[in-house]
Amino acid sequence: MAANVRASDSFVESLENEGVEFVFGLPGEENLDVLDSLRKSKKIKLVVCKHEQAAGFMAATIGRITGKIGVCLSTLGPGATNFTTCAAYSQLGGYPMMMITGQKPIRASKQGSFQIVDVVQMMTPLCKFTKQVSEGELLLSLVRRSTKIAESEKPGPVHLEIPEDIAGESVPYHPPFPVFPVRRAIAEMKAIDAAVKMIVEARSPLLCIAAGANRARTARALRQFVDALEIPFITTQQGKGVIDERHPLFIGTAAISANDYVHCASDEADLIINCGHDTVEKPPFFMHRSGKTKVLHINFYPSEVDEVYFPHGDVVGDIANAIWQIKETIKERQPHWDFRWFMTVKEFADKHVADHWEDTRYPFTPQRVIAAIRQAMPEDGVVCLDNGMYKVWFARMYKTYGQNTLLLDNALATMGAGLPSAMAVKLKYPDRKVFGVCGDGGFAMNSQEIATAVEHGIDLTCIVLNDNAYGMIEWKQHTGGFQKWGLGIVNPDFVALAESFGAHGHRVNSSEELEPTLEKVVNLKGVHIVEIPVDYTLSTEILGPVLAERVKELLSLKPQIPVAREPVPVPTPMDKEPEPKPAEPAPGVVPAPVPVKVEAAPKGSTGPLKYPYYIANVPVFANEDLQVIDKATGEVHAVCAQADEAVVDKAIAAADAASKQMAAMPSYKRKAVLERAVVEMKERFEELALALCAEAGKPIKDARGEVGRLIDTFTIVFTCTKLCLPIRNSLKVLQPCSRVQGFHRSSDVFRLEPFPWCRLLTFP
Repeated sequence: MAANVRASDSFVESLENEGVEFVFGLPGEENLDVLDSLRKSKKIKLVVCKHEQAAGFMAATIGRITGKIGVCLSTLGPGATNFTTCAAYSQLGGYPMMMITGQKPIRASKQGSFQIVDVVQMMTPLCKFTKQVSEGELLLSLVRRSTKIAESEKPGPVHLEIPEDIAGESVPYHPPFPVFPVRRAIAEMKAIDAAVKMIVEARSPLLCIAAGANRARTARALRQFVDALEIPFITTQQGKGVIDERHPLFIGTAAISANDYVHCASDEADLIINCGHDTVEKPPFFMHRSGKTKVLHINFYPSEVDEVYFPHGDVVGDIANAIWQIKETIKERQPHWDFRWFMTVKEFADKHVADHWEDTRYPFTPQRVIAAIRQAMPEDGVVCLDNGMYKVWFARMYKTYGQNTLLLDNALATMGAGLPSAMAVKLKYPDRKVFGVCGDGGFAMNSQEIATAVEHGIDLTCIVLNDNAYGMIEWKQHTGGFQKWGLGIVNPDFVALAESFGAHGHRVNSSEELEPTLEKVVNLKGVHIVEIPVDYTLSTEILGPVLAERVKELLSLKPQIPVAREPVPVPTPMDKEPEPKPAEPAPGVVPAPVPVKVEAAPKGSTGPLKYPYYIANVPVFANEDLQVIDKATGEVHAVCAQADEAVVDKAIAAADAASKQMAAMPSYKRKAVLERAVVEMKERFEELALALCAEAGKPIKDARGEVGRLIDTFTIVFTCTKLCLPIRNSLKVLQPCSRVQGFHRSSDVFRLEPFPWCRLLTFP
């Protein structure tokens, strides 16, 4: 016969079985049994906070960064009601969290309605599952059931109310229910086929990565997708970091919903592949009923249609598997895809999105502060934002190098979560550098948790961006044409406040102190509060008339892209639904080849296309002596610069001078030089095919075939280059990749005949 145990002991053992490491909360009369059971746990750390809201934010953050439930604890009534904002934060953001609240005895209560609120009813619209526990023996199954619900897509909050008489009752001992991974359903093959057709037939597809794709296995699949198909991508605010933003195909983040640089790309895409988008997140772009852009929705659940989001196709199921199947069917970049405009947008945005980051004014521009934070943080360092005007700037210009290294809230967008989130991250990952970043308003909402951080020995820096106002609302007030009123804040002395809690306080008092201060505190032990005065006045101008002029300037660079002349064949879809292949571990993202931007004519020119000749890889528009006549129309299709004898001699001299450098290069570096040419040819595939079509009068299909053979020729050359390369009648040592540099090998080489360079490079 099974021995009896206290129900709360069984409950805590079940939490341990689910892998719970922390419980955040406050004690109360009604949860003392649970508290006592936690005292005896060897696996769970109790973090007693100063406010239930902070405890809830910390639990939700654990769920966000791990995919497993974070747990928070409160008493009944006023303690439980303090969890409501956290429940909404978890629900909209998609973070698995379990809230445990106490309650008066349900079998023999003698206190009437004192402190009693119907918490289960209150939590119903905010939670995926909520229940009052009426029998102690039900706790085991309810923990397993609610955990599965919380962690299943879309993740979110669950709630268990445990009355004090139920928590303290004696129940027969049973081991916890077994925990096993739940495999996500995969998309139907008909949906995959339809998605492949949409992507292949598109002229300029664009990938958009949103919050639902921010899962470890999904990130791997998306990186492989981008590297294989070479499709440029943008992200939503909560999609930042899924792919390293140093990737050459990253265009930018949609920090606002319209009229920013990234929208110059999304507005011109004929297909947006929207991965993991949820309409609770601020829209990354607006759809228009008369618009030309189609949207393919890929997510764990069907798209939700509203006035600005109505996709043309849904792929419902595990995102990683769907992306992998699509990639395996299409296999490689399609020759008719044209990304020249996207690359123009990227180049322009990279140049201008961080304008004023070197501004020396004091108080600081947010751009300067963000640049300094990025400089101070290591690649795996985590920045946790509260909510305010600075969030827009972080989304636009803070480059994230990995998943969950910039935690911001673009769903509920609540204030007060920045400091608690940073504390939770540091508790979970004690060896990583963590910055909390708050405005003065958001920091004030949970600043009492400085004491919690000090008490638990958390090595943490929290930056307070002080503008003595509710800056985001002040910006909205200004752009809405309202009179400036009612948004000022009277702040405490933040340095003295920090020190009163036992933390270290710092204030940046001049322009020269910013970078040294941040680079110092990031490596210090203990809790550090850094006050940085900021001025958002320039932001109103930059995100208003200045941005409008910049976007207008960017749009003036838009090239005229020719339309494909015949339908594009669609690859045969896969016959079965395979498992995603695991990615090889690597120290960072392997970037796709960088598209080389070469102009067919100088900016601002009109008329026929103009092609230069090249001297030492430098385009020269010297003249227009060579005309290409379109055989179909008799009109001049293009004009080409023609080199004279002196130019040819100069080119030969340059090639001869470069040959010694080429001979000294390892073969993998020479291979990279030739790969650049292949990337350029693929970028301009359709342009070259149309030029052949015009000049030779060939059918477009034959012209495309010739360009394809040109690409194949260079591919064969650099494949051979990877193995060996005859330089001046000798064979170079094998160096197929950078990893073998510094190693030596010996081999015997038997040459059967001269290497046929001329034969390989002959092309009509």
